[in-house]
Amino acid sequence: MGAKNPRMAVLDFASREAKRSQYCSRAAVKLEQLLLKFPKVLSSLDKHKGKVVKCVDLGCHPGSWLQVLSRKITNAEIYGFDLNEIESLESLKYVDVKRTRTFQCDVFESDALFNSLRVQLDKNVNLLTSDMMAKTTGHDDATASHELAVRAFELATKDLLAKDAHFVCKIFESEETRALKMEAKKAFASASLFRPDAVRKGSREIYMVGVGFKG
Repeated sequence: MGAKNPRMAVLDFASREAKRSQYCSRAAVKLEQLLLKFPKVLSSLDKHKGKVVKCVDLGCHPGSWLQVLSRKITNAEIYGFDLNEIESLESLKYVDVKRTRTFQCDVFESDALFNSLRVQLDKNVNLLTSDMMAKTTGHDDATASHELAVRAFELATKDLLAKDAHFVCKIFESEETRALKMEAKKAFASASLFRPDAVRKGSREIYMVGVGFKG
């Protein structure tokens, strides 16, 4: 019998860990690994103890990142957006329904609800996360992912983030990724690309993390 692929062992761990922690998908483990890699994201939000911080999660369905955010940032108001509806927040472990709201809308469209909330959250968001992903077809997947990442970046830097806020965004790595990283370096005190161990082997999935929005 051949030796077990170490990458597959890590993935097995990620799936087991998600199940053990009662997360609704293994994507939660990726976010936990990102927050461990960039501890300043959580530590800076901890300095707001006694005050409410605001988090926006784009592409929030089925709710695994909402679970992590609610669990790790206990003083956060969390706003989740997705094309698909999350039918029961109450069924998601760790999610505090008193401080978590989700909205079914398209962040690309001139959606009246989204635009209203965008005005309400204007320059007041302390952390924006995006796990948005277009349906993979095997054709132009990286382009579709890049467009979603650019939209998330524009919403973060032009409309939503408060000074010193943070940005975490999924993207399929491509030739365009470097250009977006350069833009992020202009907007944040630091900007990095990181691939958590929980990402499947062979996937181009990578995450951009901007720490300390310059405003």
